[in-house]
Amino acid sequence: MYYSALLGKPVEHSISPQLFRVLGDILGVEYSHLKIEVATKDLLQEYISALKILNFCGINITLPYKLYANNFVDELDKTALNCGAVNTIAFKGNRTIGYNTDAIGAIRALESKLRKIKSDDDFCVIGSGGASRAVVYEVYKRCKNISIINIDRNEAKKVSHELSNGKIKYYKLNDANLVSLLGKSNFIINTTPVGMSPESEGTIIDQGVLDKFKTLKGKYFFDAIFNPYKTKFLLDAEDKGAKVCSGLYWMIFQATAALKIWLDIKNEIKIDEDKVAKRLLKHLD
Repeated sequence: MYYSALLGKPVEHSISPQLFRVLGDILGVEYSHLKIEVATKDLLQEYISALKILNFCGINITLPYKLYANNFVDELDKTALNCGAVNTIAFKGNRTIGYNTDAIGAIRALESKLRKIKSDDDFCVIGSGGASRAVVYEVYKRCKNISIINIDRNEAKKVSHELSNGKIKYYKLNDANLVSLLGKSNFIINTTPVGMSPESEGTIIDQGVLDKFKTLKGKYFFDAIFNPYKTKFLLDAEDKGAKVCSGLYWMIFQATAALKIWLDIKNEIKIDEDKVAKRLLKHLD
């Protein structure tokens, strides 16, 4: 029997226990995944240590602790070190190792459900937290035209300088900048929690901004949020002709990558992500 857990706040919206049950079925192993709310970041180390003692194979870290978890591991893999965020922790012998499977999960979702990234693509990434760092880190390997837009411009600036020595453009989140960036970008990615269940009516892009565009055809909208399956951010874009991808696929691919690490599986775990998503839809709001 294998055990893993999700640590964060809030976690009640998460369907990770159902997801890992499905992945366990695919692999033919008995598997259980718990979701545990951690009240403050000061308690994070205690929870990680306790789960290690209990012989859990690993942990996923979610909001708001992805930028703090690196302080509580013995070692960081290359991706976690370079993007500055940890969303996956594995226990290997006596050592605790931090990984970032959000990075590869985001790219696999984007390229399998939208299209392959081209070097001349133009990306607008909304937000500057752990999910933003992961996707920007991987996209920057493939395409240099990236803009980060965030309520706190200094946080966006920090991500730019840490991931690209300031070469990635950064902006303050406001309607004027959103209109400008939506006009020139062909990929728009929301990495903020705005619109997440139970606040599903929220959206990071106001209707007034979208009204500036007759159509969004030819553009691709991607959301880190998986619950609801299609956020208002995605539905509004889809109504104007954009192609969209739910964060559910991001979640599925990052979880598959995490499970490969936790169970020390050498080969890639092959899944039909659409079939997995279909089994999870009944658990979403």
